[in-house]
Amino acid sequence: MSKGFVIGCLTGLFLLGIIGVGASRPKQKDLEQQKYRAEILDATPVQVGILTRKQRSHSKLYNGYGKHLAGESISEWIATYRGQRIVLQRNVYGRMFFPSEQPDVPEDYFARFAEESDAIVRGRAIGKTSQITEDDSFLFTDYDVVVSEVFKNNSIAPINTGRTITVSYVGGKIVVDGVIIKAGGNAVALLPINAQDILLFLKFVPETEGYQLANNGAFELNGTSARPLAGYFHFDPIYFKNESSFLKTIKAVSTK
Repeated sequence: MSKGFVIGCLTGLFLLGIIGVGASRPKQKDLEQQKYRAEILDATPVQVGILTRKQRSHSKLYNGYGKHLAGESISEWIATYRGQRIVLQRNVYGRMFFPSEQPDVPEDYFARFAEESDAIVRGRAIGKTSQITEDDSFLFTDYDVVVSEVFKNNSIAPINTGRTITVSYVGGKIVVDGVIIKAGGNAVALLPINAQDILLFLKFVPETEGYQLANNGAFELNGTSARPLAGYFHFDPIYFKNESSFLKTIKAVSTK
């Protein structure tokens, strides 16, 4: 084989590599833009620092939630990537249980849950608005929830079935200057919108007459089973396979 032929082959392979890389970049960019278009559909458009009175009160509930996370604050992220049509994510994760740890008894666990809650309701989330926490470290979301059943009522401000209440919790999705920011993780309950019924354990927020989730207490109900929307439960997951049995437990502990 001549030296010229070898050099020619190497040059051809090098050019082929450049063409291959060049062709892959538009494809990758297309995939990123498809993801961006899908994510922006349910992202809340936000102007930094512009909140309603209710949002401003709720934003203070979650100060410090994302402070332990490394990296920039939410507003610094926005400034860094402004106009780039990019999706950024910030997550927090719950603890894992070890096999040697003593498992909880579901009835006892939910009895404690109920005792720490001001209200326990079943309903459906029909809308949401996300915002930045006051300390600029995380996101929170105010959900509009239509109540269909009350298991434990708020003694200070009773809830009637059919009423729409505001339920606030950490996590959510916003878009600012083309930058989409998502905040979640397995330690954050994100409520499904216009989907399945949900069961919620709630704490009353007197300043806004709204509620926040108590101890990640949110469960999706599909007619057959219940699904925790966040957190780890230190008992057999099979417990959630029977929705009727799960709801029976919740009703029993709610009346104690």
